[in-house]
Amino acid sequence: MDKLLIIADDFTGALDTGIQFTKMGIRARIITDYQYDFSQLRPRDGVLSVSTDSRPRSPMEAYDRVYQLAKNARSAGFSYVYKKTDSGLRGNIGMELKAVMEAYGEQTIAFIPAFPRLNRITREGVQYIDGVPVRESVFGKDPFEPVCDSDIENIIRSQTDLKVIKVFNGDFEAIRLDLGEPVVLLFDAETEEDLSAIARWLKTQNQIRVIAGCAGFAAHYEELLNFEKGDPHFMQKTKGLLALCGSVNPITVRQIQYAKEHGFGRKHLNHRQKMGMTDNTPKEDKEFFDELFHEISEKGKYILDTLDLPGEESAETFAARNGLSLSDIR
Repeated sequence: MDKLLIIADDFTGALDTGIQFTKMGIRARIITDYQYDFSQLRPRDGVLSVSTDSRPRSPMEAYDRVYQLAKNARSAGFSYVYKKTDSGLRGNIGMELKAVMEAYGEQTIAFIPAFPRLNRITREGVQYIDGVPVRESVFGKDPFEPVCDSDIENIIRSQTDLKVIKVFNGDFEAIRLDLGEPVVLLFDAETEEDLSAIARWLKTQNQIRVIAGCAGFAAHYEELLNFEKGDPHFMQKTKGLLALCGSVNPITVRQIQYAKEHGFGRKHLNHRQKMGMTDNTPKEDKEFFDELFHEISEKGKYILDTLDLPGEESAETFAARNGLSLSDIR
């Protein structure tokens, strides 16, 4: 059976990529330690999805984390690696592609950043989110890593010296391999059929050792490698569900509002609570958490979030007023 390492730059990415495999009945193990000791591997760990937590790091620190993880995995017998990237193109994408290529000694990496099922597509090398270029979407307004360009080649080239070759609309015949320099093959894709066609072409060209993309293309690894399979995993009904939400993405705001309208309880932490700066006495803190626990237990479905509410002082203003940096708030 084949072994695949998935490298994501955050915990969410490791999860949403790993779940693509469990839905196919392929066991995927999620790891949050980029310095993972591969001697602890179990024989059944054929798919390992690891978060390097490198999205907010400097480009060089991101490179080092990804390179070291990939190098260790290669030594441990992982012949294939999938560099999971954000479908909104946030983070150190260029540097992390380069790190994986150099750790595995590959001159070419296929990059497929589209996720058609979420209406995130790549057309003529430009990333679109819900029909608009990514720079004009919510990802262009991200308070921590705003995406400043919609052309994917420009993003990669702003971080590295990697050559980028755009593959338009399934024009595989125009692709030249073995150009004698490190190359990123950037594929357009707008449908699941496009992703499947790319997977088939990569397999015929034996270009599946190192691939990059978001969770969308990961669902097509069933066409590329041989994994030990069991029954597909499905969501299980439980008596209760607690969601702890630290995201500030407008998409998340809409999801929370939807959940509240459909029976979820909700409590919001203010800035002082989020930062551990409350002036409460230990007794008052205990009363707060006792009440919170009671609400969660009674409701069964509950969300605890850290969003900025309408009319509330923004996190940035609060930080400036209290001598905190944006990274402190994060």
